[in-house]
Amino acid sequence: MEEHQLELEQSLAILTDMYNKAKKNKEPSFEVNAMIFDGLDTREHIQYFLSKVGHDVNVHYGFDITFTFRSPQ
Repeated sequence: MEEHQLELEQSLAILTDMYNKAKKNKEPSFEVNAMIFDGLDTREHIQYFLSKVGHDVNVHYGFDITFTFRSPQ
């Protein structure tokens, strides 16, 4: 697996874990610090995550990236 794809898969695993925990706990949102994408294309990684888990979240960019669920869980 090429390095870029490996980086995408690693960030996908982290974001998916956080997504699943938030849904399980019926939380309205979850946040990640933008530093986890240090040196990477943040938007590309977020889009890759959304393409895998669906588009039931809104994304708000800043130092902390907030994912807010669009519909009741």
